Amino acid sequence: MGSNDKDVTLSGESMAFTAGKAAMSINGPDRAEINDFVGQSKSRRLPSGELEFTTGEPPLQGRANEPHVLKVLVETMTAETNQKHLFRKSHKADDGKGIDGYVAFPDGSMVPVQVVKTPTDSQWGAAVAKGNAKIVALVDEAASWIKAAIYHKVSEASPRIAPKDRPSLFLALDARHAGMLGADDVIEAFHQQMPELAQLGFRAVWLVGNTPFNSKKLA
Repeated sequence: MGSNDKDVTLSGESMAFTAGKAAMSINGPDRAEINDFVGQSKSRRLPSGELEFTTGEPPLQGRANEPHVLKVLVETMTAETNQKHLFRKSHKADDGKGIDGYVAFPDGSMVPVQVVKTPTDSQWGAAVAKGNAKIVALVDEAASWIKAAIYHKVSEASPRIAPKDRPSLFLALDARHAGMLGADDVIEAFHQQMPELAQLGFRAVWLVGNTPFNSKKLA
């Protein structure tokens, strides 16, 4: 964790708490919340086992959220490898290539990143943009949102990432406002639904939550 991060106990549950200039997050095994000082979002596990995703005032999403996604991605990679990774924002020249930023490795090499909002559903995105959105989903349904986000970038119907470009690219699924998509049972259900993920050929696919606590490397 960074200098602004600490572990706290809330409601008898150990949670990771992150406070910084950009956002404040609280995460636990059954709860993920973020206030980015523009808006708020929360996801939690209900007693039924279903997952509830809500937003208050409209939080950052889409292009405005990409720097935060890149920041959490490199924090996650740094924690996993114990080597410092950094991120670089994209340039205007990258817009036509679909590059949203770069991961800078300790050896100085740079890997381009394409970010895709997750869930990709346009109705959910519109509801988030208006604020006070709410959806309840079974674990399998939540897992299908991850699959849909990936296929959004590889299908013919979308701005497609060509197979020849995938081996040099990180695909980052922006689940910053749906942190419980990183729950173990959701990830397990996702892998059961999409065993062909590795065959798509990306250098790596990451699910990026609001903190490294709920961010996972999928392939």
